[in-house]
Amino acid sequence: MKLLLQTDWEAENMTDVVKQAVRQFKWKGDKVEVQYSSLFGIRMMNKNEMVFFTPIGTVEFVKAFAEKVGVKLPDPIHATELLKLEGREYWKDYRKELIGKTPGMYPVFVKPLKELKKFTGFVAKSDKDFDLYPEIDWSTTKLFCTQVLENIVSEWRCYVLNGKVFACVNYSGEPLEFPSRGHIQNMLFNYNPLVAFSLDVAVCVTSTGAVNARKTSFIEINDAFALGYYGGDVELYTKMLDLRWKEIIKTQ
Repeated sequence: MKLLLQTDWEAENMTDVVKQAVRQFKWKGDKVEVQYSSLFGIRMMNKNEMVFFTPIGTVEFVKAFAEKVGVKLPDPIHATELLKLEGREYWKDYRKELIGKTPGMYPVFVKPLKELKKFTGFVAKSDKDFDLYPEIDWSTTKLFCTQVLENIVSEWRCYVLNGKVFACVNYSGEPLEFPSRGHIQNMLFNYNPLVAFSLDVAVCVTSTGAVNARKTSFIEINDAFALGYYGGDVELYTKMLDLRWKEIIKTQ
């Protein structure tokens, strides 16, 4: 395993964990080579020397590394299979097209259709919410839009490697409102094309009189080539980053 770790502070959430995993790999006798670079330093790298390394850091770092070594990163994942499974609406639009539609279109969850991490997906409650991101040229940015989930009480990230969840971590809301194992397994049955990714789900609660109904719903899929660490086995987390990058390389 050859790893290139980003040295910029923005990547510490990932790289500190990977350093711990590397120590554990070495204790077990596994061969691991580690080198370091800042985002700026990638420009100075020797392409031929770094082509066999797996970049670990922010999306910007991985994108810069991929460009340096001539690797095309995959498009953002929208997992429409899981949206269809839940009967949730989704569509493609520009901001100006949303403006021309009925007021009932809002709120809507939006994220980039093609441009990887051009902005972080968010819930737009009105057209004015787009103005919170003045650096984005909305006239040329195609959006992937989905129906907003309601009554969310907790959100969870499932880390998936080789089709199996090795960690399910609460990152927002009530930590004792657990997602349904069966619902998660059904999602993975209907969507599992990559060696490694994260599956984000929400627990939604609706009240009918004295009865509370709980449902586990799909939020989004995140590719594992640049994926933040929320918790779980550090060795498996490192392996998922490495194996997903190697899977991408094989498609070139």
